[in-house]
Amino acid sequence: MDEYATKFADFLDERIIKPVRGITDDRVNQMLVLTALGLVAAMLLLLAAIFGTVAFFRLLSNYVTVTAAYAILGGLFLIAGAFTWSKRFEKPQTKDSPNA
Repeated sequence: MDEYATKFADFLDERIIKPVRGITDDRVNQMLVLTALGLVAAMLLLLAAIFGTVAFFRLLSNYVTVTAAYAILGGLFLIAGAFTWSKRFEKPQTKDSPNA
């Protein structure tokens, strides 16, 4: 009688549990790993951008005055912000629009 219980448990493990685990648990585990790696990569890119900006400012302040370096860097950020703001409200073209 004990071998039927063992066979039934093995049947459940092989036929039902492993496919369900492959569909759910393995995918969730893979997504968690990818999410963690993505967060680490995003933080490293953010730090690189900050240090790059500081290095650019210090390099620029060697050639012009500090006030001019602030003005140049502020102007670059202003242009970048205006460009991204203009891309924010792009309207999709329809058949009725004159540009189509």
